[in-house]
Amino acid sequence: MERPLPATFGLKTSSVVGEVPVAVEAGQLTGRWTIKSGPFGCRDDEMRGGTIMIDAGRIEGGDDKRALKGHCSLDGGTLTTTLHVIAHGGDPDGFDITAPGQGGFHFHFLTEAIRIDRFEGSLHRLGFPDMRVVLQRVD
Repeated sequence: MERPLPATFGLKTSSVVGEVPVAVEAGQLTGRWTIKSGPFGCRDDEMRGGTIMIDAGRIEGGDDKRALKGHCSLDGGTLTTTLHVIAHGGDPDGFDITAPGQGGFHFHFLTEAIRIDRFEGSLHRLGFPDMRVVLQRVD
């Protein structure tokens, strides 16, 4: 049985989980998750991120440098997300795609369920290289 392609911000994608996608129901998303990102090829311990709460398609959370708010949609095992980011602290001399002092911005990510409690995929922000993103259930 082949699952139709989800809405992907107009990007062509391929499954990150192989031939058999993991199906996740919307109710299984509700709760606290870590969100981490880093360059493709990096190990999990090299990624940075924060904590988010997902409830009924709404997302809120952040870390010590940025606040996150947005929405997501689930299509089988594919999670499509848009987040608005507001920087609120951190190293004023540092620079990354979510650096303080750059004001608010949006980014999108497309992830697929690896397990019911873990999603992996790519994060996209215009003008910057795509990055690896991982969501892991905390509770």
